[in-house]
Amino acid sequence: MNKFLRRLLTLLIFVVFLSCSRSVTTVNDLGLIDGKYDSDFVQISENKKLDELVNSVKMLNCIAYYESYTFSFSSNLKKENLSKPTFKKIAISESHSTETASGTATIIYSDNEKAALLTCAHIIDFPDTLITFFKDNFGKSTDIIESISIKTKQTNLLPEYTFLNKVEILAVDNSSDIAVIGSNIKKNNSQIFNTFKLKAGNAEELTWGTKVYMLGFPLNYKMITSGIVSPFQEFEHDYFLVDAVFNRGFSGGIVLAIRDGAPNFEIVGMIKSGTVHKDFKLKPKTDNSDFVFVPQAVYKGEVIVEQETDIKYGITKILTINKILDVLNENSDKFNDLGYRFDLFFN
Repeated sequence: MNKFLRRLLTLLIFVVFLSCSRSVTTVNDLGLIDGKYDSDFVQISENKKLDELVNSVKMLNCIAYYESYTFSFSSNLKKENLSKPTFKKIAISESHSTETASGTATIIYSDNEKAALLTCAHIIDFPDTLITFFKDNFGKSTDIIESISIKTKQTNLLPEYTFLNKVEILAVDNSSDIAVIGSNIKKNNSQIFNTFKLKAGNAEELTWGTKVYMLGFPLNYKMITSGIVSPFQEFEHDYFLVDAVFNRGFSGGIVLAIRDGAPNFEIVGMIKSGTVHKDFKLKPKTDNSDFVFVPQAVYKGEVIVEQETDIKYGITKILTINKILDVLNENSDKFNDLGYRFDLFFN
């Protein structure tokens, strides 16, 4: 009897042990630790590292101020005459205007005195001079100037950071659409400056289906979204494509990939632009409030040609971190001369 009770007790203990035990699956069991970028989204909602990265991404607003002059055809003003300051005196009208652009900039360096931010060149680089020419009877441009606009000032603003002095362009590469802006930090500043501290990855290791996260200010809203990578095309090695939706203001935002699970983020690129289609359309030259559309009726009034830009959502171009580092390295001496320690960029 005692022998039977001992066996029964042993069996009960074994059953209790099985009911209390649980299966533990490690990251390695899921095959995630392979040294490659992840192709599956991971749970990152409570990741403090991501919060830090989001806080290093800032809205950037730029305003360029222009003085514009128009001339009559009889003035016979040509480019070679612009070197003389008297050309303004023959203008038949003068006006003032502004051009604006908004985007995203990321803090890649800061110390107690200076800060530098990475962004896209097309956000901050406005032309110094814009010239239009009269056309002849065949619609071809002549060499006689019709109007000229001259940039008199440019203001680059980071609305969140009022403690910065004038934000200036430190380096710009228009061919690759990469720029770095910087500013001195006002003394006695008490605001926290969140510098982007993340390892630079290697975009050449991205594969079809790699998942990435994009941080920026589309339509002036701070947002994070995700997308799937289509890697380098045979004809282009400076950018890759992501199926995320692009809106104005997203340019300059950063793109992150995860290697072997969170929080192993790496920066793999910067948002450049969406894919756009430009088209020219004929429209009635009339105030829309006065125009009545009649189907199948022949319109006999004056018409004008307007250019329309259509964003093709779901195809977003990303500049690779490889290209970004190339441009930064080419300007390293300039950064150091201006007092920005290049060795601490992305560190």
